[in-house]
Amino acid sequence: MIILDRHQIEDLIDLPAAAAAIRDVFCSTSRGEVNLPPVGHITFPQVSGDRHITIADLTGIAAHDIAIADIVLKAHRAKGGQDV
Repeated sequence: MIILDRHQIEDLIDLPAAAAAIRDVFCSTSRGEVNLPPVGHITFPQVSGDRHITIADLTGIAAHDIAIADIVLKAHRAKGGQDV
């Protein structure tokens, strides 16, 4: 595992290529070519936050996607709270 800060991640992203890939996967989804199970959801009431976990498989592509999104209230962060 490697840990990157925001600037390191931004430096790795080719925005025009990312936009084209996002467009293509939305088109593939509308054609029924994506296996997209329901989103997993975990809540963290102690920090008024939650985590969404999405997985997908695109037919004919030798790759899989796992996306994890953390949502923590700004008020928690403003009080110096740590993200979960």
